[in-house]
Amino acid sequence: MKQSIQVAVIAFCAIAAGVSWALAEGPKIKGRPGDDRTDRNPIRKKAPPKKDFEETDIVYIEDEEPDGEAQSPVRPAQYTDEAIGPDYSVVGGDVCDSCGAGDCTGCCGPACIPRWGHRSGLFGEFLYLRARDAEVTYAAGVDGPTTPPGNPADPGNQVGPLAIVDPDYEPAYRVGFTRALSECSSLRAAFTKFESATSDILNTGPNPFVQSQVTHPGVTNAADNWQQAQARLDVDYELVDVDYRWLYSYSDCHAVNLVAGARYGRLEQDFQADFAFNGTRSVDTNVLFEGGGIRLGLEAERFAPCTGWSLYGRGNASFLAGDLSADFFQGSSFATTEIDTSWEAGRVVTILDVELGVGWTSCGGRVQMQAGYLFSAWLNSLPTDEWIDAVNANHFTELGGSALTFDGWTFRVEYRF
Repeated sequence: MKQSIQVAVIAFCAIAAGVSWALAEGPKIKGRPGDDRTDRNPIRKKAPPKKDFEETDIVYIEDEEPDGEAQSPVRPAQYTDEAIGPDYSVVGGDVCDSCGAGDCTGCCGPACIPRWGHRSGLFGEFLYLRARDAEVTYAAGVDGPTTPPGNPADPGNQVGPLAIVDPDYEPAYRVGFTRALSECSSLRAAFTKFESATSDILNTGPNPFVQSQVTHPGVTNAADNWQQAQARLDVDYELVDVDYRWLYSYSDCHAVNLVAGARYGRLEQDFQADFAFNGTRSVDTNVLFEGGGIRLGLEAERFAPCTGWSLYGRGNASFLAGDLSADFFQGSSFATTEIDTSWEAGRVVTILDVELGVGWTSCGGRVQMQAGYLFSAWLNSLPTDEWIDAVNANHFTELGGSALTFDGWTFRVEYRF
């Protein structure tokens, strides 16, 4: 399992590097902030210093009106208000929405922040995710009672689909804000919450009997040949992120930002199964991880020429140190408590996130919308079915080391100041 984690981390780094190269590859006008080469960013030109207006600076031009009045004073361009401060207008055009061949500045007007610049703002994100590798098989329809019930040598023959609780796509959300420290750096804070709930029921129907797949084999009796079974599985997580972002490479057509910060994470799995026929029996489990640590990442964006459209990619890795705990309880109408055990250990859980998508930014950059697909993996976790198998086998060494994964669509809207 350690090898699989290493392979996953290496694959993530390769994907992040590929995304960075693909999205950052652009025109030759690129480099790092602070690069003072004159050809570094041709659209940002400092205006000459403003000097006192003198009579000798008045330029007279001929008026082409037919009335013959020939001269009128005009103030030189270097004294106009538009010339004060950085100029982000399109080079080679005399209006802000003009576009030269291959230019990617879009309709950004004079003195506005370039597309790669950091800005303060608020954002909200709708997530539609599915938890994978979290399913639990809780019951099976068999063709007759086992003798004795639960005897591995006589498990009965399956005569129908297995009963499984497997999470489906569920809505989630992320909210946060960004505080720009400069055009090249910013602070960002975000809160993410995901909740999923799935349930299933299995009746005898065409199956003569229902056999439990989760009850402890050491507690069996004639009632273990059930006629009804139902189960519920909840998988929830919360994330709190505080990041520092800084511009690593940029041009009119691309931007690459590096991310470093802190993350708090909480992942919880709740499972319950109930069986009925001449009595009842229930199984309840809970698996919980909670911890915090560092977060490192890379964000890249490729701007389409002369439009607000762009392609983006994000990749980050988080290393959270915390506690992983699990509980197992089994009771019935025959005995209030049949099995009651728990386990806890320290773990470092690695979270890998990769997101790719398309974005649109309004003219002037105040509104940005993005839509993409997200993949997330919690490595070194403990899925519920693995915990149940460990309790039923009475084997608790090397618990954990597995992964829970999430994937789905993401839709983001940000308003910038």
